[in-house]
Amino acid sequence: MVNRNSFMGRLFSAIGRFDDFLGRIGADIHDFLKDINEVMERSFTVLTTDIPEEISQYKAYRKRICHLCGEKVPAGEGMASYSSFIIYHDKCFEMARMNQYSEKR
Repeated sequence: MVNRNSFMGRLFSAIGRFDDFLGRIGADIHDFLKDINEVMERSFTVLTTDIPEEISQYKAYRKRICHLCGEKVPAGEGMASYSSFIIYHDKCFEMARMNQYSEKR
């Protein structure tokens, strides 16, 4: 047993406080690095999946391919979404709208 007021007691107390301080800093650094890792994983996912999907969707839009059935939509016909680069035949759009309406019921 060490006397708290002796040199060794104060040294052990200081070491204990220093260890607690390092434990708090370690937890903060761990959380910080974990957050950076999550941001980098999300960025990598966007680069590898989201951007190529958008490019292929734009190519299908430029070729006027229906988003639902995959067939070509004649010029001047169909429903187009300029914000998401999606084009539908009129009949496919109506069918999708009816399916969505029936699911809500």
